[in-house]
Amino acid sequence: MPSALARLPIRRLSRIAAVLALGCLMTACATRLSNHPVIDSDLGTLVSSGTMLRALQQPGTVKLRTVTVADWRFSHVSAPQRGQPWQTTLLDAEILTYVVHHPQHGLILIDAGVPADTPRRLGPILRRVLAIDQTFDLRQSIGQILAEREAGTTPRAVFLTHLHFDHVLGLVDLPEQTPVHVGPGEGDHTDVLHAFIAPVTAQALRGRPPLRAWAFAPDPDGRLEGVIDVFGDGSIFAIHVPGHTPGSTAYVVNAVDGVHLITGDAVHGRAAWTGAEVERNAFDRDLPRLYDSLAQLQAIATRIPGVIVHPGHQHLED
Repeated sequence: MPSALARLPIRRLSRIAAVLALGCLMTACATRLSNHPVIDSDLGTLVSSGTMLRALQQPGTVKLRTVTVADWRFSHVSAPQRGQPWQTTLLDAEILTYVVHHPQHGLILIDAGVPADTPRRLGPILRRVLAIDQTFDLRQSIGQILAEREAGTTPRAVFLTHLHFDHVLGLVDLPEQTPVHVGPGEGDHTDVLHAFIAPVTAQALRGRPPLRAWAFAPDPDGRLEGVIDVFGDGSIFAIHVPGHTPGSTAYVVNAVDGVHLITGDAVHGRAAWTGAEVERNAFDRDLPRLYDSLAQLQAIATRIPGVIVHPGHQHLED
């Protein structure tokens, strides 16, 4: 999830953060990202990164379509390289969802986009802090995408990169029984800012069965934190990329038009992926671990010829 207020100087942002923190303390609000129940995922086979790379040499069998759900300009903190001064600019960002058609398992969504009434669902405080009315423009809600472009097809499952609202809120447009898969420990971590975003995540998950957590284990080849072959057929892989959040998950999709790497918010923009800058975010849980995860993804991408990379909030190419 992006950092707060576009167009505001850092000094004012700091005052806003201090007010929010004080309000959180005064109201004794909960600071977990999510209290929704979680069970182990019923999908997936643990594999090594080497096994994944060999499988990706085979022709893809699934179809993947990238959909921009909304445009969103937000404050972006970056530096030319580590150790240099941070500077704040505006990132021309997008909220993205990925529609996957699997020949055996049907329609799968990677991230859930957002609904048509997103500003209302954020509530007055978060709506104001994120300057949503000035910076957010909906293109098409996830409900519209499914109704108009997928002939009303119901997804068989949703694979989330993480639980921040700009990746999960579109679940309100989906049937409550749709299985939702997420990384391990994703809702457990605490932060003052969660007092304001956790209620929005809770809206998305309300009435749903337990989240299904990927059961990652260390990569035997040592290249990645952990890899799961989701359907056991080499079509979709989940990769543990902790840092932005503890359970952050990237996905590799072996599609008919090539191999796609969906990073989630392990990296927000194209410049940080290409190495033109280093970025940080107010919602990054563990920056050193985030940078390790990003480096692992960048290294694995060099081993996949022609890989198509999708950063969390921008297309790699304009």
